[in-house]
Amino acid sequence: MLGVPKVEVIGAAAFAPFGTVLRHPGGGGRHYIDAAIADIEPEAGNSSVPEARNSPVPEARNSPVPEARNSPVPEARNSPVPEARARLWINRLEAAPPEILLDRIERHPFSPQTFVPMGAGRLLCAVCPALDRGDPDTDGLRLFLVPPGTGISYRRGTWHHGLISLDGPCGVVVLMGLCDGDTELFPLPHPLRIRRDALT
Repeated sequence: MLGVPKVEVIGAAAFAPFGTVLRHPGGGGRHYIDAAIADIEPEAGNSSVPEARNSPVPEARNSPVPEARNSPVPEARNSPVPEARARLWINRLEAAPPEILLDRIERHPFSPQTFVPMGAGRLLCAVCPALDRGDPDTDGLRLFLVPPGTGISYRRGTWHHGLISLDGPCGVVVLMGLCDGDTELFPLPHPLRIRRDALT
């Protein structure tokens, strides 16, 4: 991809290939979003993931970035799904710098991943469709502006960049299943640089 794609305000239809927009449709009562917990409900007695108090949640950004051309990425739908344990935690996103750099993306082949912002600021979301062999189609990268009061749930195996907080630090509740090998990283062949003040 050459150049920065147009930033879209997130909407259910536009985001549907990548996941679900979390926003109450209005009126009273509960609004269930089952996609956020699909494929991550563990079997009884599963102890593959240690207790959170004794083991911090690993950060994907600290993992080595594989060479995409030398290490083909398996297709998420055809991969066997290992046992995963649903985990809930809170991330703190720092304010984005004046120039935002997007240089690599990630995916989680065995679990959906849900983000619910706890602040009143906007977030920037970057996603990519996948090619037939599973690699990200970086020419199809899309940028979504997530307004306050809105969360997102990525489909299992969706290529995405970490959420970026545009208006100051922000706490984000995260729900996903954790298991070994469920974070794959991919360096963007053409990193993007975006001026934060242009995202209005």
